[in-house]
Amino acid sequence: MKTRNLIGGLLLAGVVTAGAAGTAIAQAGGSSPTPSSSAPTTATAPATGTAGKGGTPAAKGARQDFVCGHQDQLADLLAQRTALQASRLTLEKEARQAAVAAHADAMVAKIDKRIAQTTKAQAQVATRTQKLTAWEAKHCTG
Repeated sequence: MKTRNLIGGLLLAGVVTAGAAGTAIAQAGGSSPTPSSSAPTTATAPATGTAGKGGTPAAKGARQDFVCGHQDQLADLLAQRTALQASRLTLEKEARQAAVAAHADAMVAKIDKRIAQTTKAQAQVATRTQKLTAWEAKHCTG
């Protein structure tokens, strides 16, 4: 649970940083937007994820600085998550063996569902790790 909170906090901080940088750049540009037309778009831009996909260059730079600055922490968190899921899968397989030995078919079905969920989560973390590594290789120079 601690890992999930830390990753979520890091991502939230990155989104807030990107949003703040985008707002500062927009205000520094000299245009003074009217409250009725630009207030909703400024508030919804970070929530929809436009800073990571097609935001302003300053927002992308803030994201890059944040992720590159915390790449060791992010890699550690993903490694911890991988280890946690591997140990969870081991326990679930042991529980399945015990349930099979006890002829508890309903319990075996429940444990099989949990094993499938854990296997899916392992694949997701592996994909995230690959994406992070590729992104860092492309964007982080130091």
